[in-house]
Amino acid sequence: MRKTFISLLFLGFLFLGTGSFASSEETPPSFDDTIPFGFGVNIHTHASFPSSLDPIGDVGFKVVRTNLYWHHVESSMGVYDWSQYDKLLQKMAEAHIRPLMVLSFSNPLYEPMLEMRSPLNKVFRKVAPPTHPESIAAFARYAAQAAKRYKSYNVIWEIWNEPDYMTFWVPVANGDEYARLAAATCQAIKGQNPRAIVIGPSASGFPENEGAKDWWKPFLKSTAMDCIDAISIHPYVRGVGKGPENNLARYKKFREFVNQYTPKNLPIISSEAGFTTTDSGVSDEQQGALLVRNYITNLAVGVPLSVWYDWRNDGTDPQEREHNFGLITREGTKKKALYAARTLTRSLDGYRLVSRVKLDQPYDNTNNFVYSFKNPQKPDILVAWTTEPHAHKIQIQLWHEGEPLINVYDAIGKTRPFQILDGKIVIEISSVPQYITMSNQQEVR
Repeated sequence: MRKTFISLLFLGFLFLGTGSFASSEETPPSFDDTIPFGFGVNIHTHASFPSSLDPIGDVGFKVVRTNLYWHHVESSMGVYDWSQYDKLLQKMAEAHIRPLMVLSFSNPLYEPMLEMRSPLNKVFRKVAPPTHPESIAAFARYAAQAAKRYKSYNVIWEIWNEPDYMTFWVPVANGDEYARLAAATCQAIKGQNPRAIVIGPSASGFPENEGAKDWWKPFLKSTAMDCIDAISIHPYVRGVGKGPENNLARYKKFREFVNQYTPKNLPIISSEAGFTTTDSGVSDEQQGALLVRNYITNLAVGVPLSVWYDWRNDGTDPQEREHNFGLITREGTKKKALYAARTLTRSLDGYRLVSRVKLDQPYDNTNNFVYSFKNPQKPDILVAWTTEPHAHKIQIQLWHEGEPLINVYDAIGKTRPFQILDGKIVIEISSVPQYITMSNQQEVR
């Protein structure tokens, strides 16, 4: 992981000393990858709309991603009602959180309703996406009006959600159609605010088969790539026992694929990813461990923004995977992953990931992960875990001379045992990350 700034207009996650957002004009032309400025979470603007965003800010999230529904804003042609979103963005400002607004979805004023059948043979109805000149222009106008209205809030604008997936782009996902919409929308936003940050395509995953690649190619070759500021993707990891470390190779292949079609070395953004705690999914403790590992793994490959899905469970069925991605239950009970997120942001606040630590044999293998973090004003911190199924001991060379004062604690801040042996620290690592610091602080609360 490089220590330098990622040259990128879009992520100037700096706030004014007064606590208000820096306006777009004041956003610096680079991104400082200091933790936790690239740490975000998704919320839904429906019945679970939060009365306050303070709990999210208290955890340490600096970005909140949510939908800005076109059909809610424009229910009569050319007439826009922003009242719901005015309140939301004001709440974000009060909580010192940066908005990532997903421009979504279609509008029955401009496109017809279609009846579809899902892969599970369920019938559902959705408005067709804006694919005609009139509807594309209308969508671009709505986006431009949003960019104008919320210019001072330093919004990251994401065009659509998972347009490569049939559920969100009916009747069939089409890369050419999305590329035309993205190009027109991005240009309309920049017309209102040239310094606005626009990302896309918010794809449902990596293009790992020819069908997925065929969807991406028109977008990567289109004029949209001349306008957007970053490529957004949802790098979910599915499969028993698989973790975010599987994405290390997937990001590398994805970058190679993208570079075949565009010379622009745009940043890659993880605008949605998470792990569900269904009975057949992962446990609460494992979800917390995976949250930490996901964010650090993304930093390790140069992904400057990671949005966790989701803040609140979407339902109460323990068997339904879509109901159990949250950091809190539907009723508001905190899950262990929330404490893991808070431990991460409080432990690494002001730190940057420097490198993956090379361990001595026999501990140096692809399944053991130890990352080094630095803060010029504070002691160094290491974060260590393994993807092996069983816990085991490793030795890490101490990085300071003299008799150190070591503290080791796990993902939710509980102190863990260790030994000092011949200038090395000996700890037992597992799938749950541990923080190793020279601090005399015994627990992170």
